[in-house]
Amino acid sequence: MRYLLVMLVFVLVSCSSEKESTYMTNFKELDGRVLAVSSGNASYENDFKRMFPNAQIKYFTNYFDTFVAVTKNLADGAFTFHSFEKALQESYPNLRSLATDKEIPIVAAFADGAPEQLRQDFDAFVESSLKSGLMDSLEDKWISGYPSADVVEFSNLPEGTSFKFAFDVMNPPYEYLKDGKYAGFEVALIYEFCKRFGYKPLIETVAYDAVVAGLSTGKFDMGIGDYGYTEERSEGMVFSKPYFMDKFAFMVLSPGKTEELTFAESMKQSFYKNFIKEDRWRLVLNGLGVTLLITVLSVLLGSVFGLGLFLIGRKNKTLDKVVCTVYDTLESLPILVVLMVAYYVIFGKSDIGGVWVSVIVFGLMFLLSTYCMLKHGVNAVPVGQMEAALALGYTEREGLFKVVLPQAAKIFMPGYRNSVIAYLKATAVVGYVAVNDLTRAGDVIRSRTFEAFFPLLAIALIYYVVARLLIFLLNRIHYGEVRR
Repeated sequence: MRYLLVMLVFVLVSCSSEKESTYMTNFKELDGRVLAVSSGNASYENDFKRMFPNAQIKYFTNYFDTFVAVTKNLADGAFTFHSFEKALQESYPNLRSLATDKEIPIVAAFADGAPEQLRQDFDAFVESSLKSGLMDSLEDKWISGYPSADVVEFSNLPEGTSFKFAFDVMNPPYEYLKDGKYAGFEVALIYEFCKRFGYKPLIETVAYDAVVAGLSTGKFDMGIGDYGYTEERSEGMVFSKPYFMDKFAFMVLSPGKTEELTFAESMKQSFYKNFIKEDRWRLVLNGLGVTLLITVLSVLLGSVFGLGLFLIGRKNKTLDKVVCTVYDTLESLPILVVLMVAYYVIFGKSDIGGVWVSVIVFGLMFLLSTYCMLKHGVNAVPVGQMEAALALGYTEREGLFKVVLPQAAKIFMPGYRNSVIAYLKATAVVGYVAVNDLTRAGDVIRSRTFEAFFPLLAIALIYYVVARLLIFLLNRIHYGEVRR
């Protein structure tokens, strides 16, 4: 607990040690400044260099992290599109948009293997909607009129031709969650398309970068995400006809007045906005359930099958060598890479969801880890222990379970306990494969509030409590066995 308190103090000190704010009135003043850019917009780097040849570009994982960087004076401007201004000012009235004169067409993306008819129908829908004024009405409602009081109910669509459809809910006003339901300009656009042409989308909500990965591997048929069309992007992606023209913009600090609040009032307001408003606490609770499900199933399946594999491979040198080689290989790779390869490549064409792919991957990793821990623990028990058991009339199997494994447990249990906690924390990456886990829940809340303190603190506290509870339970098992 003391480490968590140290982290809290560090965050509070960091928040209070910002450098003096710099205000700009024209986007040309950004040249020579620090610009924050999300990694998903790295393809615009050449445009940035042409507009701001002397600027320093810092890349961040998410859009909202770039805006937080501006509010904390870690960057002078954050790249976005002009249409994001109202969504950002909902949480930060002191951020404003400096629009450039560069326009960019917004398009939807398709996988190479997506049904040709789907692409043709969507292009036809875009063309007719631009002519009929539907696109303008959607823009007025969801972008100019942000935040809209409505949500998009895909469940209202009749049965039709299905297609796999992906987007990130952390992208207001284009895609976001309102009261736990989908909302946004592009979400409403897809709904209108499906209603008119008789489609039924199979929706997956994944991280922004993961949408592109899923399209490139054929996991999804179609994706949206406020994609700006560029020639470079078109070489690796299949795009629809443009349905909206936006402008490059940079969010900067505005010297407008802010409401003066005491520290207690500020914390109370922030807590309400992050957890009470729109019942956002439900996102955290549901995310915790998913995290526990993946962790518990992975540990149980990995432990049972790891023990079974160990019993089979004890005297099979070939199997033992194969298992150890696979374990060494996977242990040398980042778990996120293994997970994404499994989800987008190995199971790319299947209907297995991200939760079950995560259970398979983490279960396999834990299986291999359990095998190796059992192997080293049993090898550390003197050979004479088994010989003594056989001399007393035990069968080899009885000697293993009643004499050798209890002694080996004293050796491998501390490592086993640490592995359980390590895999609990490793589940924080499953959001990249369409899993709304605990960490992802915190990110979704941050995308709506553009605040980092409470969501991150809450997620850290929950992980800490769950980890300590698991350690307590595993220690009871371990030391209970030792005493007995």
